Amino acid sequence: MENIINPTNSPVFYSNIDKLSEPNKVKYIVITCAGAGGGPGKNGCYGPNNLYVNLFNNLIQYNIGVVAIEYRFAGKSDEAIKDAIFVVEKVINEFNCPIVMIGWSMGSKVTIQTAKFINNKYNASNNRIIGLITVAGQTKGTNEIEEINDIKMLILHGTRDLCLNVNNAIILYERAYHLNPQLKLYQFADHDIADPDCEKDITNFLLSIDALF
Repeated sequence: MENIINPTNSPVFYSNIDKLSEPNKVKYIVITCAGAGGGPGKNGCYGPNNLYVNLFNNLIQYNIGVVAIEYRFAGKSDEAIKDAIFVVEKVINEFNCPIVMIGWSMGSKVTIQTAKFINNKYNASNNRIIGLITVAGQTKGTNEIEEINDIKMLILHGTRDLCLNVNNAIILYERAYHLNPQLKLYQFADHDIADPDCEKDITNFLLSIDALF
């Protein structure tokens, strides 16, 4: 992934949009949020088991744009939320389209709190967050999901996650029950969810959103 912006006091982010066959016809854009690692490369903005890199490359065939965020400060969730809001608003202003967010680990808090802020601000607009995907997500700082409506949600977790127990997924599912979220648990998968079905499930979820347009 190629760095496309790094202004002073702003997060770095990466985009595949210039590689799309019809970038002016994107229906929505996917924005990925890292875990506490947060920085460049593995365990950071590349996502668990390079998941975000794979999505970055493989979603091009569906004309789905992906923007990956590299946090300014690893491990600081409140600063990561500021980074995410900055990037989401920049993408909305530039492409005038809705957003789907993916958050790994700490990134679940980042995506949920960003969704609450953005959707409150852009409530009367189509340019808001329409989908959330959590991957091995934490529950701390996610109570705000109970205040979010009209959004599609997918919750993914490994049953052998020793960093964030799989019970986090169950709790998050219960908090988001009013959204009728999809829940997928991967047998024997750890915090990185090194299961090939993970990317497939995310892609299928995204294509189901695509079909709504």
